[in-house]
Amino acid sequence: MSYDMNPVWEPYYSELDTDKRKALLDEISAAQEDDGANEFRQRIFYYRYVDQKDPKHQIDRFLGTACMFRDFAANRSIFSVFSKKQVVKYGNELGFNQIASLSGKEKACLYREYKHALRRYFESCMTGNYHSLFGMVQPEDKVRIAAAKNDIATMTTGIAKLFHLEDSFTLWMEAGNDLLAELEQEA
Repeated sequence: MSYDMNPVWEPYYSELDTDKRKALLDEISAAQEDDGANEFRQRIFYYRYVDQKDPKHQIDRFLGTACMFRDFAANRSIFSVFSKKQVVKYGNELGFNQIASLSGKEKACLYREYKHALRRYFESCMTGNYHSLFGMVQPEDKVRIAAAKNDIATMTTGIAKLFHLEDSFTLWMEAGNDLLAELEQEA
């Protein structure tokens, strides 16, 4: 499915820094005629980044859930029914249970947010001790890149197939597969 939107939003969906994203969201929303999704973008931003218990504390619910999916897939246990319930719960927190009721523009926004969260995961894996040996031996970039791509495949299509949730994970899987295709082109 095509998730096209006005190119004016590209800087917003490309920016990885949360504060800069908020500034872009406000700036573009004010400068451009509403395409029917500005309120939805604001709601997603608030839900994704603002901790209701402590609004000054920044979080990223989408990125956190992606990591939970990766961990569920890697640590699948004999309690797979319980794990599947948890995976469904986290999917619903990402809005999987509401996608059917969204407009085309809202689906496009949500798809872009999913892809953004996965891109943010990938970029964070390129720094620090990701995939190092006990934090001492740093891997080569190609090893780090391959591991991060594998994680993205696991937290999107992998988790959906593992728990037979492909129907409800469709938009999430598309975002992951499209990001992986983009990463291959960048290589």
